[in-house]
Amino acid sequence: MGGERRAPKWARWFLRVTVREDRREDLIGDLNEMHKRRSGTFAWLSTSLVGVTGLASFGPARRAASVDPLTALREE
Repeated sequence: MGGERRAPKWARWFLRVTVREDRREDLIGDLNEMHKRRSGTFAWLSTSLVGVTGLASFGPARRAASVDPLTALREE
């Protein structure tokens, strides 16, 4: 229980699958750092990725992609 905090496995997997190889490890490191800080940045990142990857056409993801990142930060 006292181990290092890391981003969820699904989030790291998603970046490995969708991001170019030369940027992959940097982004995974950034994701882990954001998760440690527990800030609204993770919510902003996931919302941005949903919009960029085109997954926004599926159910709840559509609503998430339409949320302004700054609004999401204020709500937390």
